[in-house]
Amino acid sequence: MSTYDAQGRPFEDRIWAGDLMARRFNAETVVLSACQTALGRDIGGEGLFSLRYVVLARGAQSVIASLWSVPDRSTSTLMQAFYKGLLEDHMQPESALTQAMRRSLKEGSRDPLFWAPFTATVASLK
Repeated sequence: MSTYDAQGRPFEDRIWAGDLMARRFNAETVVLSACQTALGRDIGGEGLFSLRYVVLARGAQSVIASLWSVPDRSTSTLMQAFYKGLLEDHMQPESALTQAMRRSLKEGSRDPLFWAPFTATVASLK
C-alpha cells in the first residue's frame, strides 16, 4: 500500500476499510502499526467493523493492530522487537508481540501508552 497512485501522484495517506475490501491477503501476519487500526464502527449484528476485521476477512491468518494513537518512537522500538521475535526467533505473532511488550516495559517507560496499544488477533489456531 502506498500514498501514491499508479501514475505516481500523491493522494490522501489514510487507508479506509473500503480500500482493503478488494484485496486478498495471503499472509500469515499483517501488521497495521498506525494509530487506532483496531478500532472501527460497531455494526449491529456484525460487531466492530475495522481495518483489522477486513484484513482477517480477506485472508490474513493474524493481524497486529492498535487500540489508540501511538507515539512514533516507542512504536518503532516495539515493532523492531516484534519483528525480531517473529522473523528471527520464529515465534507466533501473539508471542512475539507479548515478548516485545515485556521488553518495552522493562527497558522503556512503565506507562502503558507506550507498550500496550497493540493487540494480536488470530483467525485460526494451527
